[in-house]
Amino acid sequence: MPKTIAMNVNLTWRRKRKSLADNPRESIISADHTDHKWELYKAVMVASLSEGGGPADASRRVAWLSLKSLIRKNDPEFVAKLAIYMLEQMHSREISFLLSAALAVQPGQGAGVAALTERILQQPAWIAEWLEGYARVYQDHHGKTFNRPGRQLVKTLSPVFNRLDEFQYTRYDRRQQDQFRKALVLVKPAAKDRPQQALFGKILKDQLPARRGWQEELDAIRKQHDDSPALKRTALKNKWEALILSWKISYNDLLDQLPAILQAGVSGKALQLLAQYLGNAGAVAKNGRLAFRYLEAYRKVRSSGHHRTGPLLEAFEKAAILSAPNIGGFTADTRVLLAMDVSNSMKRAVEEDSSVDRFDIAPLLGMSLQYLCSRVTTGLFGNTWKPVSLPGKNMLGELDAFQAREGEVGYAANGYLVIGELIRKNLVTDKILLFTDCRLWNNRQPNQSPGMDIARLWRQYKQMAPHAQLYLFDLAAYGSSSVEVLPDDVYLVSGWNDRIFAVLKALEKSMCAVECIDFTISF
Repeated sequence: MPKTIAMNVNLTWRRKRKSLADNPRESIISADHTDHKWELYKAVMVASLSEGGGPADASRRVAWLSLKSLIRKNDPEFVAKLAIYMLEQMHSREISFLLSAALAVQPGQGAGVAALTERILQQPAWIAEWLEGYARVYQDHHGKTFNRPGRQLVKTLSPVFNRLDEFQYTRYDRRQQDQFRKALVLVKPAAKDRPQQALFGKILKDQLPARRGWQEELDAIRKQHDDSPALKRTALKNKWEALILSWKISYNDLLDQLPAILQAGVSGKALQLLAQYLGNAGAVAKNGRLAFRYLEAYRKVRSSGHHRTGPLLEAFEKAAILSAPNIGGFTADTRVLLAMDVSNSMKRAVEEDSSVDRFDIAPLLGMSLQYLCSRVTTGLFGNTWKPVSLPGKNMLGELDAFQAREGEVGYAANGYLVIGELIRKNLVTDKILLFTDCRLWNNRQPNQSPGMDIARLWRQYKQMAPHAQLYLFDLAAYGSSSVEVLPDDVYLVSGWNDRIFAVLKALEKSMCAVECIDFTISF
């Protein structure tokens, strides 16, 4: 989905850890040190959910302030490895840059920071973005505005500047070139040789051409033929067809631009080619998005009223199925029970300006998991609990019909019935997911018998299924924090973000993946 809901984090649970040494004092120190690592790891994972908001986003500011205090409590080597992990495994560039910048502002970290930034800044074009994060961290650390880099920072960034060649620079668009030029003026890196110095001189004088982006090409067409609307329409149609055939536009941009493409009246051949690409297994896997993104595009195209939407709608159905492996934390062997609230209050947009309702989340996820896991049980809960089957085909098209099941089991939110049924039938499952628009944990319903609460039933269920995990989704985001990790493998999720499963998967894992990163330069 194109937007994300701002998410805060409340990570109050500390795991019990065995003594790491015979000396009690050493054990306390070691356990406390490990706790600091774990708290930072969890906070970083959840903070990544807010990535992509505006620079003035208050939630990102709060997230950074909480991270800052945790970074100070951890050793630099762990912070560095976590920065690498966030970039290379979680694809969270902003958080990775903030973590590495937090080390760069501290004195005495020269060699380690230089090695870290050279690994983090995989492309010279990223330098400007990294400096933006550094400026924020610098102001928080020193209490003043970052104006000019010190000698150590220049030494740290110079190797990255020197990786740039002329051909690479000419592949940047105008915006990227402007940002790089500003960074070059600010840092004033030492060129590695005369040819590199000559390249820096050309950049500073703006003597090299920029790659013309597809947006600029379309804007140029729109400025032509003002005296003839017919010629302008033909020119835009031809340009869109040329752009589709040239593959200049990214997968996500194509999804966003589908209404404009249809309005331009491109040929059936171009639409067929576009549909083949959008439904291509490799493209879907590389895109990494879940079925909810294709549901948004499906409804947008269907409501356009265009007479040639058939191939595109079929492509979205295919892509939704192919996107199932992108759901983090589930494998073919995972046994899943997914229960959903079908009350009228669920028929509200999951976020502003979205065509996806809260009602759509659980059934679409359940249908996706059927293509990923061998055993998926789905059902409705309200006044009662009722197992139901979900469609196996036409996932996106069937969702509208599924909304007719509103109120089928009543309008209460007795999620505890789901856990009680598992206990009664002695059924062992790995992951239980409950979707509603209220807080189920420690929130007894008016018609609920005393003692029949989820927390008590879950403790009882864990005795028969010790490895089971419980996920309670409050899609209306009434909770005070977006992700709470509780004892006994309970996860409370408030709001919705289609990256949540990648984060939950990371939270379920130990920090071994971070600790084992090959980065041995000491700080």
